[in-house]
Amino acid sequence: MLDHALGRPSPGWQRTQVLATVLGLLLWSRRRPPSRLASLIAFLTAAAWTVVLRTLAAMHALRHFALLTWMNEPESRARMYTRHYFRVTYLFNALDAGFLTAMHLRPAVLRDLASFLLTGFYLCCPVMAEHKIHAYRHSPTVQMLRVSLNKAAHPVLRFLTRAHRPRLGIRRNIVLPRPAPAPAETSFPGAQPLPAIPARLYYAGTPAELARCREVILQCPGGGFVAMNPTCHDDWTSTLAQRTGRPIVGLDYGKAPQYPFPWAIEECFDAYRTLLATRGACIGLRLPRGETLRVILLGDSAGGNLAVTTCYKAMLAADPVPMPQALLLIYPSLSFEMNCWLSPDEIALISSESAHQSGLFDLEHAKHRRREYAPLSEPPAPRGYDVKADRADTRTSWSTRWLPRCFARFRSDVRKGPDIPAALSMSSKFSYFRDRVLTPEMLRAFALLYLTKSPIPIDLEKDFLISPVLAPDALLAELPPVYMICGERDPLIDDTVLFAGRYRVVHEEAIRQRRTRERSRSMARRLHVKILPGISHGFLNMLGLLPETAQILDVMAGWVGAVFDDAAAAADVQMAPRTLSPAAAARRRQALLRAVER
Repeated sequence: MLDHALGRPSPGWQRTQVLATVLGLLLWSRRRPPSRLASLIAFLTAAAWTVVLRTLAAMHALRHFALLTWMNEPESRARMYTRHYFRVTYLFNALDAGFLTAMHLRPAVLRDLASFLLTGFYLCCPVMAEHKIHAYRHSPTVQMLRVSLNKAAHPVLRFLTRAHRPRLGIRRNIVLPRPAPAPAETSFPGAQPLPAIPARLYYAGTPAELARCREVILQCPGGGFVAMNPTCHDDWTSTLAQRTGRPIVGLDYGKAPQYPFPWAIEECFDAYRTLLATRGACIGLRLPRGETLRVILLGDSAGGNLAVTTCYKAMLAADPVPMPQALLLIYPSLSFEMNCWLSPDEIALISSESAHQSGLFDLEHAKHRRREYAPLSEPPAPRGYDVKADRADTRTSWSTRWLPRCFARFRSDVRKGPDIPAALSMSSKFSYFRDRVLTPEMLRAFALLYLTKSPIPIDLEKDFLISPVLAPDALLAELPPVYMICGERDPLIDDTVLFAGRYRVVHEEAIRQRRTRERSRSMARRLHVKILPGISHGFLNMLGLLPETAQILDVMAGWVGAVFDDAAAAADVQMAPRTLSPAAAARRRQALLRAVER
């Protein structure tokens, strides 16, 4: 418990906790029993009371005999995350274990009470919490996934986190109509007429100020395609709306398995078309005649997949649909491939992208160098990370510095390891299969629930609406500027790096005729990637617990402001919405369709 609360698993802290428990039981056994009703009863039961406490102390010591004699197993995740991130996952694991244990209880009042009582128990027993979660995640169900992911919307937790949710002038549920006329290319003809799209509107000002807005952020919330409506993201979405000063529309798209692929994609695309067609009037905006609504697509996790595929749908639509001003993708899920090994082309992209992103050095180093006798070990994570300054806290504790020196003569040297061939570099989904937030079992469950009941054929090797990273170069070249943030220890980090690498290569090829200086300046405006060392998935939902989250939201707000300001001033024609004549739009669509068919 102590090592988890401190954010760094340590056999030393575990050993201290065991010794303190045993010593406490022994000292307590010397006292009289806590019964003062009758001295005779206390006298008669004193011996039994002592025997019970000393027996418990002996059993506790025997249970942790290996730990007390320095024969314990190595702590595999001792240096995997930053202290702050590990501490938050310790709390989240206790919540998950408590909520999952009590999810079958009835009535609801009893279930809620038991959930929080069990959460307190699992906070004191983190190892039991991990075992409980692993047992549920080994055979996940839709109910289990939704109980775990939707806990942020629980009324009690919302009350406890209200201090981290800023007050907004507008924060309400709304409904977006489908575009008129109704789309004819839907994959669900049996669902006609298609229902309206539920959403949630966030704005820091008044309705009168909202009417004067010219920009909108359209959010596709994450949740593995099966859970988490916009309310689950209220904390960080409200904070972002306050810091940007722009309205945010969070879409409550249909979740699998009730609404399988590609329902969510078509719903997000229809919402985007409705916003553009009504010029924001559907959410209360009143744009002057002739002015175009400016939109940024924001997506986290599975929502990042939906944001990118919405752009692909806009490119291939029969009627011309303008591109958004930018894509803002936070730890996006851009590939459904579950390969163990990376291909040589993918490794080359990661190596090339690491030259442009300082945070990718550890990732590339981890893929190409391993300890000779510990091939699955990861480089140690920093203690913390300053997002704004892009600086990691690499200080080490006294035990890390001195204990290895004391025992160096008794241990083999396992620090120096060989270079592993590029052909044996593992994908991040398998390199971080022990992640505390996103496990392989969960990824498999999300994929099966999302794709199994699809009304259209599934092609995992070529369908870029399933895996946006597989899109042909012609589609990638049409994408707007992309801004990406991902944790370095995220199982989905490869999706971010490979997508950014392909995006960079395609756009550099498109502008290869320009001078080198102008090309580098153009790419600096079109692609921004920030990798967070020692952090994994879901950090936006840790606002108020993870210090880096507030800094990340500041960075996101700065990006949003820069994109909209540049578009408003027409300073960067790459970010301005492109309007084509019908004939030119038709020619472009035919060229894209030919590229897709190839």
